[in-house]
Amino acid sequence: MYEIKKISDLRFFASKGNATVILDVHPITRVKQKCSGTLKRDGIYIEEAAVVKGKRQIVRSRESLPRAFAHIQSIKLGRNLVAERKKGALNATPAGVYLLTKKQSIEKVYQKKEHKI
Repeated sequence: MYEIKKISDLRFFASKGNATVILDVHPITRVKQKCSGTLKRDGIYIEEAAVVKGKRQIVRSRESLPRAFAHIQSIKLGRNLVAERKKGALNATPAGVYLLTKKQSIEKVYQKKEHKI
């Protein structure tokens, strides 16, 4: 399995768009409570309902990627699961491995090949 250890891998998933994460600890209250957020290149954005000045509003908070990395349980791109935590390690699923290895071998695609006639 491909273990995700670098923040740059998370940023790569965020650059694809429509990436969501499930956290096991709420970032504001630090209570063991599952919450979901949107993965962006600069952090994880979590939207929740709160009462501000007597009115109910949607509050958006940001958690930095290095700080939230240990609490990520799963990452989805659209409907596809690309990473999940098993036995304490964040492992990429086959779809996530495909995306990450495709990123690493992108130089080989753009090299010109000689065609024999």
